[in-house]
Amino acid sequence: MNANDFRLMIGPNNLLSTSFQAKSTGKNITFSGRGWGHGVGLCQYGAQAMAQKGFPWAAILKHYYPEIELVRVY
Repeated sequence: MNANDFRLMIGPNNLLSTSFQAKSTGKNITFSGRGWGHGVGLCQYGAQAMAQKGFPWAAILKHYYPEIELVRVY
């Protein structure tokens, strides 16, 4: 099972991110991690910070998706 399926199974409000580590301590399993979401793609907070620093939208997208090709479709 992948991390996102596990997160959704136990409830996204119980495990906020797929960026976690699990540690077994006897009868308990402790999850520790950071962030929120599926852990794939664009970080909204990071993109916002880049925009506030003056990065244009295309540079922000290329930062998170380096292989992206941006083309006008109209």
